[in-house]
Amino acid sequence: MPRTRGRGAGYEILVANILRSKGYRVRRNVRGPYGEADIIASKGGKTYLFEVKHRPSTPIMRDDIVKLVRKASRLKAIPVLAVSLKTKFHESAIREIKGQRVRVVWVKYGVRDWVRRYRFSGF
Repeated sequence: MPRTRGRGAGYEILVANILRSKGYRVRRNVRGPYGEADIIASKGGKTYLFEVKHRPSTPIMRDDIVKLVRKASRLKAIPVLAVSLKTKFHESAIREIKGQRVRVVWVKYGVRDWVRRYRFSGF
């Protein structure tokens, strides 16, 4: 049977499990008027919108960040981009991440916790 979802779905499951283990209430693949959200997590009165990306061959572009910020603002959530260690970013995406204050976490597949890097913006 062919795979209908790529490795990104595995990263979504990993991020959701990490968040649950840290006490977050998690909803996955939520559809609404804003589009589809990979993960919506909440804890302590704060809501986070996670966009999970695994792109070893094509970089994340500025438009991807703009969409994430737009979805998060409609949900009144904090935008978070969870990416695999092999994911690359276009320079315009980096500028947008800094300008919009998007949180970025790197996720290593197969590890039960994420690797935080503060290259773009810190938590």
